[in-house]
Amino acid sequence: MTEIQSTDGDKAQDAVSTKFAALNIFKKHTEEEIQQIIEGSAKLVDHFADVRGSTTSRAEFAQLISLKMDEEHMDYTQALFESRREAYLFRGVSQPISMINGYEQDTATVTVTVERTDEPDMDSIDQTALVTDDDSDSHIHCFIFSDTDDQPVLSEGDTVEIKNARVQMHQNKVEGGIAVGLDVDDQTEITFLEDEN
Repeated sequence: MTEIQSTDGDKAQDAVSTKFAALNIFKKHTEEEIQQIIEGSAKLVDHFADVRGSTTSRAEFAQLISLKMDEEHMDYTQALFESRREAYLFRGVSQPISMINGYEQDTATVTVTVERTDEPDMDSIDQTALVTDDDSDSHIHCFIFSDTDDQPVLSEGDTVEIKNARVQMHQNKVEGGIAVGLDVDDQTEITFLEDEN
């Protein structure tokens, strides 16, 4: 039996097929919708230009908006805002704290400033920190677990990127009720950032 191996030519053909598939999406839209998609993708690229971890291209945004309009039957405005929301959920993209949804996402990446550190009330947690970002008045607790190796100690005033933290719902003992928290485990990366101003 002869085994068929993938060649560079096959990969190039796949890339061409993918490009044509993306172009075919636009055949389902009117000229006005195509213009909106093009303008919307440019707006999203501009919006995400300064967002840490964002690498989504204009063509990818156009495809995302187009798919939402076509397959999910959204109007242009809905498709634009839903595409923006989803782009913040892409792995590694730093999202505003206010957009973290404990019911819809498993992980989050945030760029935050440590407002306060607290003594943990559980043996399984090394440190808790209340953090905030520049884009909102929102706060979120980060819990650094004891079984994580080589996680740094956070101090008040530190500006850090916390990448791929687990999004969890926690009981808010101060204000009562349930709140979204970020669990720092061995899959999470914490990077200290220099003052970027």
